[in-house]
Amino acid sequence: GSDGIFSGTHKFLENHGVTHNIDKHILDRFFFTTSHSKNKWGYYDEDIYKVTQNILKKQRQPFFAFIQTIDTHCGIFRGDVENKFNNKYYNTIHNTSKKTVDFLQWIKEQDFAENTTVIVYGDHLRKENEIPYPAQRSIYNLFINPVKTPQNLNRYFTQVDLFPSILEAIGFEIEGHRLGIGTSIFSDETTLAEKYDEEYLEEQLSKDDDTYNSLL
Repeated sequence: GSDGIFSGTHKFLENHGVTHNIDKHILDRFFFTTSHSKNKWGYYDEDIYKVTQNILKKQRQPFFAFIQTIDTHCGIFRGDVENKFNNKYYNTIHNTSKKTVDFLQWIKEQDFAENTTVIVYGDHLRKENEIPYPAQRSIYNLFINPVKTPQNLNRYFTQVDLFPSILEAIGFEIEGHRLGIGTSIFSDETTLAEKYDEEYLEEQLSKDDDTYNSLL
């Protein structure tokens, strides 16, 4: 729903073989040709779910779909939705959760649901301090209908482990269950976060690297 230029999103996806990208400019031209409410980022999550439903209903072949929601990033939501709490972040999380559940329920009712894996995850922890934090925070993640069953549900992992985990969740066989510096949480292999303490891991990952910098 936002601008595909932001943070090089379109370029990143295209370089990884994802060529059918829809951002707010495409939505303006082909999906919402009349005046439609938007926020400072672009279109609301509710609109993105509706567009995705219309696209997926027409699919007759196996597909990969990636949806980037943004409402909870800054605590934004339509003025006509339920204003239940005296806090914009609480209201946004509340309303976004309901819309996400509605979308997942819709998928469950589709013919392709049985052979589809759905993964819901966040990109980082909330930065603002306007809502209280639990003592132990973690980035939200949810695997629905994976091909494999994880051998241990109580895992300690980080974002780098999502790469092999997502692939194994949809049926890929990965030798050693590792890709890059990530480890599939569907295996019994130890992740970096399980092997090293947080301080050491952060120190190592923060080091300068010529190969990594050459990819920027």
